[in-house]
Amino acid sequence: MANLVTLVRFFLLIILCYMLLSKSLAVLIWAYLVGTIMYLMDILDGYVARKFNCASPLGSMFDVTVDRITEISIFVVFTYLHLVPLWLPILFIVRGSFTDMIRNYLLSQNISALSFNTLKSRWLTAIVDNSTIRWVYATLKGFFTAYLLAMLIYAIHYTSIYHAHHALFIGIRDVFMYVIVIINIARALPVFIDFYLYVRNTKEMRG
Repeated sequence: MANLVTLVRFFLLIILCYMLLSKSLAVLIWAYLVGTIMYLMDILDGYVARKFNCASPLGSMFDVTVDRITEISIFVVFTYLHLVPLWLPILFIVRGSFTDMIRNYLLSQNISALSFNTLKSRWLTAIVDNSTIRWVYATLKGFFTAYLLAMLIYAIHYTSIYHAHHALFIGIRDVFMYVIVIINIARALPVFIDFYLYVRNTKEMRG
């Protein structure tokens, strides 16, 4: 059931991306509804998995993969629309690629995520594992997407207002963007540090 919710969310992402490329005001307003449904479904799939006791490693990976595809796809579309800089989706792609590399390496070594825990700093690991931070991060991305959609509507349909307050639009965008980037990197650093310590300790044991 939870995987079905995630799958529907993926198809809604495709619809949302096409809607963002539209210049119709009505379509762009409807895009808000689609985006809201996607955000609620992201919360719902985790609830369904816990409620019906159908959580699985595959389902978890599927959810994470769709989350990553969603954030990258939306940022790529907004880059195409000249609303965010090119480095933003590149950063998310690079960050995701390296974390996937670590995950795949661990799988190749038959190491579970639970046993991969050499990092001693609890406050660092809490950044990754803390459910509140994950919720705040997801919510910030949702509001950021909504704000970029508002920028797009003003840029296309209320051009005079957009150009008159362009600096304000960009300033608010940058606040959202850099906070999200900082959280994104902060949540990845413990994983990279932990992986480095694991590899170093493994080499020392073999040596």
